[in-house]
Parts: sequence; structure tokens; C-alpha cells
Amino acid sequence: MTRILVLNELHPSEQPGAATIALDYALALARFSDTIFVHTSISDNVQETQIPKIKSLARGKGVHRAGYSGELLSTATDLFGVIKASRYLKEIRDLNPDFIWVHQIGNFIPRLLLFFLSSVAPVVMTIHDYGLIVPRKLYPSDLDRPRLYALNVDSSPSNRSFRQAVFAIFKTTFYKLRRLTLRLYLRRVKLVCISQQQAQIYRSYGYRVVAVIPNGIAKCTCIDTASTNRLNTVLFLGRLTGKGVDRLLESVSDSGTIAVFAGGEELKEKIAKFPGKLNARFLGQLNRDEVLCEIHKTSFVYVASDCFDVYPTTGLEAIRHGAMPIVSETTGLRDLVRLIEPTFVLDSHQSHVPIESYFRAMEARKAELYSKLEQVNESLPTVEQSLKHYLEFMQIS
Repeated sequence: MTRILVLNELHPSEQPGAATIALDYALALARFSDTIFVHTSISDNVQETQIPKIKSLARGKGVHRAGYSGELLSTATDLFGVIKASRYLKEIRDLNPDFIWVHQIGNFIPRLLLFFLSSVAPVVMTIHDYGLIVPRKLYPSDLDRPRLYALNVDSSPSNRSFRQAVFAIFKTTFYKLRRLTLRLYLRRVKLVCISQQQAQIYRSYGYRVVAVIPNGIAKCTCIDTASTNRLNTVLFLGRLTGKGVDRLLESVSDSGTIAVFAGGEELKEKIAKFPGKLNARFLGQLNRDEVLCEIHKTSFVYVASDCFDVYPTTGLEAIRHGAMPIVSETTGLRDLVRLIEPTFVLDSHQSHVPIESYFRAMEARKAELYSKLEQVNESLPTVEQSLKHYLEFMQIS
């Protein structure tokens, strides 16, 4: 039986997102192959299972310095951390995989490891973010105008001072050298993107993307959803950085619109310090079942990131579970959402969310909009369907 090692730095109990997708694929693979899900998490919520096998590798200390010095140090550790990479390589080699499927690494497991992994087994890597382009969130301001034009993303004029312009040249050179090194490490790794927008950006930077396979998402099997009344609320789930929270807060303040937020303490503090009048509810951290329950209660889920957001699971879950997603043109779901209603896609520099007009549209065109939402829902692949494309691509039966 083929042994497949699925590698993701974190376990979804510690940081949902790519880790959730990686574990979902591992669970599906385990039905017909010897599958090992490998991570480095230290969360008390991680439960060891036999199917799939879950292996936790020892975690070293991460680099947590702030500012540009921290960015330089973390990049150096990521690209040249030979000792850490060698230790992880040995542990992976001892597991004797026939195939290695990498998802997200780079914080605790250095990406230098990618250069050596193909000596153990063939490697495919699903890219869940833009971390191979810049070591942080990717924003429209990071891309030149020709790239933005090709992506049909609005660009705003730059008003940099001379000092800022000089520093921008330094950062651009630093990022170019980093990408050059990463492309060298990835020469024998097959790269898969999860949205067409993401693949277009990566290819424009010289990365060899061999396939685009959207993340599969489980169909709705929630109990008693038919009796759930959707409220005129907008729901935000997740972390702060680059997610357009300021735009949402400004748009719902003094409007009477009920905004529901779920996330960590940083989000709670952001809401508490907001100067405007909010009709807001903060739910704290939710598990996956609780998230789906809240999606069934709301009319809209806000996923309109300021940064380039590859293919957010929150938006997919909104569609699967019957809520209207609000996205930005820098979100990989934009083309799907335009099939539902083009105005639900915000321009990247749009400072206001016309949430009240959205509610009016829902009242006037409810049947039409939900019919289009269901059509898009039916077009989404399941985990098993996406996995089938990976297996064909990996030439594993």
C-alpha cells in the first residue's frame, strides 16, 4: 500500500485554515492508503488517531522579532536553517514515505527542507498563500501596475517620500533575492495553486505552477438547518491582518446593522476601541461546528480582504451553508461571487461596504439570489473530488 506523508507545520486545532484543508485531505486519503499527517503543533487539543496516523514532530523555537530586523532574521532562518532542516529531514526519512504532500511550512520548519525532500520521495506542494513571493501578506501595493492591470485589480497612485522610495528599492531587491533562492529550492517540487488568480500571480514571478486545483469543501450536512431563520446580520470570522476589518467597522457603525464577530483577543480589543457606535456581538473563538452554526444564522459573511486572499475557506463555507459572501477583487473567490451578484465584490480601494443596500437587494430579489447561490454551491468540488485530481496528477491509484 502506498504510504503518503501529508506535511503541514501546524495542526488545525492551533491554527485553522490551510491546516484544516491538509487534515481533511489526509482523512480522505486514509480510506485507501497508508497516510501520515505530520505537524509540529503543541496544542493540548491535538488528538492522536490511527486513521490517519498523526505524527507530531518536536518544535524548535520560532523567530518572533518585530519589524524589519525580525523579517530579516526569520527569512535567514527559513532559507538557511541547515541544522533544523536536517533534523526534520531525518525524521521524515525515518517515516519512509512513498510520496510527500507539503502544505504550509516556513515558521518552524524551514523551507530549506524543500530542497532535500525529493531525495526521500516525490514531492508535491499545495500553495495556500503568497508566502513564496513576500514573507508576509501580499497587498496590491506590492505589485507593479502591469501585474495589477493583468489581474483586473484597481491600482492607486503611490505618494512615497524620497526616503520611502529608497527603502522600497532595498525591500524589492531583498524580496527578489529571496524568491530566487526559493525557486532554486523548488526545482524538483511540483507546485499546485488553489485559485486561478493565485496561479497568475505566481507565474508572473517565475514560479513553475503545474496545476490549479481548488480546495474541496464538504457539503452541508448540518442538522435542523431548515428551521433556522437567517437574521439581517453580517458575520466576520478569523484574524485581523489584511482582512479588511476597519472597512467593515466603519461601514456598520451608526447604521444599526448587527455585526457578529468571532476570533481572538486581538479582534475583541479592536472592536472595543472602535470610536463609532456599533451594534456588535463578539463570540470569541469558535470550533468548526460552531462556525457553521453561526453561518446558518446570518445573511452575509464578510471575506473582503485588503490583501490578496487566495481561496478563503470561510467564503467557501458561506456558500456551502447558504450565506452570501462579501469579497474583494483581491480575493480568489471573486469570480464565483460575481456569478451570484457582482456588487458583492468590492473594489480593492473601496472604503465603504454598502451593507444596507445589500439587505434591500436580499428583500427584493431573495429567490433569485438564493437560486444563484445554490448554482455556485453545486459547482464547488468536494474534498473527494479535488483529491481525485491530485491522485491523477500524482499518478497514484
